[in-house]
Amino acid sequence: VEAARTMFKDELQALFPGIDIGARKLNIRGDTDLLLVYTLKRPVNKPTDYLIVNNRRRLWTPETTKALQIQYLQNQLAELQTVRDLKINRAIECHDEKAIIEAKAEDIVRTERMARETEFMKKTMLIQAEANRQTKEALKKQLEIQQEIMHDRIAKKEKEFLRLFKHMVK
Repeated sequence: VEAARTMFKDELQALFPGIDIGARKLNIRGDTDLLLVYTLKRPVNKPTDYLIVNNRRRLWTPETTKALQIQYLQNQLAELQTVRDLKINRAIECHDEKAIIEAKAEDIVRTERMARETEFMKKTMLIQAEANRQTKEALKKQLEIQQEIMHDRIAKKEKEFLRLFKHMVK
């Protein structure tokens, strides 16, 4: 992991000379590069970024966050279902029609609310996926442009060195 981090820092340093990649705060003068800003804003997992889930040590990643959110929502849903069932059963045992009607109405409202929340979450996830796709495409284009610029610069330097070499040989 350390070797990969070092190699990544070296590659970034080659792409963006004169910028301190290891600095906590990004300090860029002039035009900012979208790829560089995205890379430096993105959180880097450190060996200390671990999370204890179900008595297991797991590396903290965005996928872990999503899994925890899903697990939390499933637990909350199960708890709500249990509470709803208990209220309805108590109302039925008491033979109180008003309590039965209230419990069933509350059950219907909560079911509808959960359906709307689920629909909202699906829409949110679709929007997030689209935004991620667009960001990836923009970063790919930026990377291609950067590679083309670097290729042109290298070609110019090679021509200049060859010209200087030929001039020195004469």
